[in-house]
Amino acid sequence: SVQWKSVDFLSADAKAVDAVVGNPDCVVSCLGVVGTDPEVLRKGNGDANKNAFSSAERGGSLKRAAFVSVSSEVDACKDSWLPEFFKEYFEGKGDAEEAAQESVGGASKLCVVKPTFIYGGDSFAIKPPRV
Repeated sequence: SVQWKSVDFLSADAKAVDAVVGNPDCVVSCLGVVGTDPEVLRKGNGDANKNAFSSAERGGSLKRAAFVSVSSEVDACKDSWLPEFFKEYFEGKGDAEEAAQESVGGASKLCVVKPTFIYGGDSFAIKPPRV
């Protein structure tokens, strides 16, 4: 059975996060945010995931992880046509990938899914981003 729990990975202290995360043997993270605020993008895509993976590692049973990141083709656009604020989105995703790999002890125990865009909703826009 599934037990649904919630925690704010950005504002909760480590003890509260650990109480929710527990000691999993596998973590799948789809954590992420979109928007136009660079700080929110960095924290929501990077720090939140780093805190989640760190907590799972502290649980002592973590063997494998999966993480939904972003494709290198999209990342390559950050220096061309994408608005400046997107750079923090990509930095956050990169930080999260590193944290995920560290939490399981190497790339061979990590599956990173790198989609171009994940589409949803009834429209697409760059400002504010909606994919």
